[in-house]
Amino acid sequence: MSAEDVLRRLKREGHKLTAGRKAIIEMFVRNPDERFSAKDVYDGMVAEHPHMSLDTVYRTLSLLEEHQVIEETQPSEGVAKYQLACVQSHHHHLICIACGKVSVLQSCPLSSCEMDLGGFLPVRHRFDVYGYCPACASV
Repeated sequence: MSAEDVLRRLKREGHKLTAGRKAIIEMFVRNPDERFSAKDVYDGMVAEHPHMSLDTVYRTLSLLEEHQVIEETQPSEGVAKYQLACVQSHHHHLICIACGKVSVLQSCPLSSCEMDLGGFLPVRHRFDVYGYCPACASV
């Protein structure tokens, strides 16, 4: 996914294409495996965009998450982190709480659960497993 693809999609959906939004999108596209907090994004933007507020960053992150451009993960320290959405098929994540490494879990735990949802029709879901990667677990 390129920054231009994302910007075209947002424009088609009626959203403004501000310089700040473009810069935030480019930050995620340039660093597809990195996870950023809202403060990380703000700190990365303030030098080039000194008038950008933290509120603007939060609104942009919300918009990008709503359009499935980025995904949120909640590390153990309670601070939401965002990364470029995976474009792979349906999958979930294993997240190391020590080093932050994110691995893909291809099987879906929901599909293997024998549960009665009482007529509830799931549209989407998330399943992240937090723990220690092999390198951090052996320390």
